[in-house]
Amino acid sequence: MAVKMTKSVWLGGTDHQVEGKWVWQSTNSELSYSAWEKISGQPNNLNNQDCLCLDRSLGFAWSDRECWIRYQYFCERELFTDS
Repeated sequence: MAVKMTKSVWLGGTDHQVEGKWVWQSTNSELSYSAWEKISGQPNNLNNQDCLCLDRSLGFAWSDRECWIRYQYFCERELFTDS
């Protein structure tokens, strides 16, 4: 089943503790991959933005946003396979 994303989505990354040091909020481990929207200067910390989202307005590239905004989010779960 294909999912059509129609809104921006939270990813769980943050630089709340140290500005510019992006980590996964759940584990505090540094991001090993990034897909920032560079043309618009992301991440730009405009108005102290500390949370990571897939930004619909930027073609679902990564963007930092204010953490209080209400977006959908992804949940992480363990992958189970039939064996």
